[in-house]
Amino acid sequence: MGETKRILVTGATGKVGRAIIDRFLADPAFDAFTVRALCHNRVLEPRPRLEILKDRWRIARMQMRRCGIRRMCCIWRRRRRRRKA
Repeated sequence: MGETKRILVTGATGKVGRAIIDRFLADPAFDAFTVRALCHNRVLEPRPRLEILKDRWRIARMQMRRCGIRRMCCIWRRRRRRRKA
């Protein structure tokens, strides 16, 4: 059996982060992967193939290096400015 591959998801407790984790873990093509979820204020419920990190970004970068994570994908939504009435 090969080495477990890991993916780090930041913003894991948000709307997009949860959707990504749910779809990723449900897809049989990614059975060899474990998800590391970076959480700040809220925490996800534990489940198989999900590791939860409750740390800040600086510590997350150290975790990435320690785990051998080489690539990272950032997905974010641009906030709309509210117009004054």
